[in-house]
Amino acid sequence: FQFKPTSGSFESNPPFDDATISKMVLHMESLLKGAKGPMSFAIIIPFLPDQVGWTRVQASRYSRGHLLVPQGEHGYFEGSQHDRITRFRVAPFDTSVFFLQNDS
Repeated sequence: FQFKPTSGSFESNPPFDDATISKMVLHMESLLKGAKGPMSFAIIIPFLPDQVGWTRVQASRYSRGHLLVPQGEHGYFEGSQHDRITRFRVAPFDTSVFFLQNDS
């Protein structure tokens, strides 16, 4: 949370716990409010609309869009891909991609 840019576009795939996601959104909202130019964030988290963190991102005044990616239509490389037979792993859940953006 020491990252303090004044403009630009960024991606975040935080740990999937409510406290971290909520703290991240507060930090992003502060950055967006004080930005000197255009600023946006793409946030990738599990689709869990009953969770506080997900709801906090969705309700942000800077939220400009949400993309729902179904579980069977995407995957990722996990950190231990060098120890696995296959590098790619199918995501075990639906994923939300949120876009937070200022008005610049």
